[in-house]
Amino acid sequence: MKVVKLSPLEKEIHLKIGDKCTFTYHEHVSVGYTAEFEIENAEVLGHMETNTKYENAERMKSGMTGGDAAQTTFTFNSKLEGTTLLFIRKYFRFDLEEEYQFRIFVK
Repeated sequence: MKVVKLSPLEKEIHLKIGDKCTFTYHEHVSVGYTAEFEIENAEVLGHMETNTKYENAERMKSGMTGGDAAQTTFTFNSKLEGTTLLFIRKYFRFDLEEEYQFRIFVK
């Protein structure tokens, strides 16, 4: 099993069943920087988890979200042979700033 870090410069990603891919971005929810993803065919590629690491975690109070800058990582896994599109959309205050499109090939 391999793990591929997705880069906006790459448009086509080749995986084997069981491989993972990740996309990491800068997030600051309280300021308005967020992102979301969309998977065209969830039978080929699935979302495993989303991890957020706050830059100053010691300042965060219990249950608090978005109060500090963070690095957030989406992790996906290849499930079935086929092709799908993965869209990553980055927003600033609900306005779309960037969209990345990856064509994922799974064999």
